[in-house]
Amino acid sequence: MFKNPPSTMRPMRAGLLLMVIGCGACLAASSFGDRVAAATNRDAAPTNQDAAPALQTASGASKRWVHRYVPTGIGHYLPEQDRWVPESEEHHAPVTAPGMIVWEVSEYPPGSVPTPAQLAAGDDMIERCYEAALRHGWHEYDRGLADGYRSIDSYHYRNDEYMVDDHVIDPDRPEALMYIATPPDGQQHLAGIMFYAKNREARGPQFGGPLTIWHWHTWLRPQCIVDDLSVNWSVNGKCKRGVPDQYSGEMMHVWLVDHPVGPFGSPMFLPYKDLIAGLEKRFEERGF
Repeated sequence: MFKNPPSTMRPMRAGLLLMVIGCGACLAASSFGDRVAAATNRDAAPTNQDAAPALQTASGASKRWVHRYVPTGIGHYLPEQDRWVPESEEHHAPVTAPGMIVWEVSEYPPGSVPTPAQLAAGDDMIERCYEAALRHGWHEYDRGLADGYRSIDSYHYRNDEYMVDDHVIDPDRPEALMYIATPPDGQQHLAGIMFYAKNREARGPQFGGPLTIWHWHTWLRPQCIVDDLSVNWSVNGKCKRGVPDQYSGEMMHVWLVDHPVGPFGSPMFLPYKDLIAGLEKRFEERGF
């Protein structure tokens, strides 16, 4: 809970963005061969049955679409392409540049509209995440640390136990929490929760239909993977522990402050004024 309302914090220059160039960069990774096999050979029906999944392949597995984003040096995630394309049409050569690419992925064709049931499922998940955050006290930074969440970059805090358990999209056991510090004292504020698919090869279930977009990452510099978890970055493509890999598993944000892209937005940027406004609104409505 705020000891000082966000409006009393020192203003920063207009347009300054809080950013994560490596959004979820130290979560688990996945070999691209496994990912392609999963996309073409596994049954992956959406959890919401009120809307038909995307077009089906001959094997019966859902065809998926991807949207490629490249983060820039100023914190924006700018689309490298302005359209969704079938996953099978993307060029899957080894990563050579840039440093990181973000791939949004969906079983629903471009332009799909969520059904009322999917909208309700999305709203229900958001509310459950708010309730879990308050119940566990994760809005208090120290409580998040006490519950086993450890920093993996500037804003993501991973719980390794939850990363490898059998729970999927469990608001009481999210794989990661997102904290953002605000000036003048660097106080950490809970900005959201991040869920991770069941394992490195699994698809993230779209319980909210086309609203609930998952994403994954490719990196120029491979990460070292041990027991499904990234442990550090490789050096010259080699690892002292684990196996080098350029691909992450699938993950999804649930923002607990208003986000320009929406509550399940993949881009990990938030204009400072929007963050402060979102924290103020949450404090007024929910008390934390």
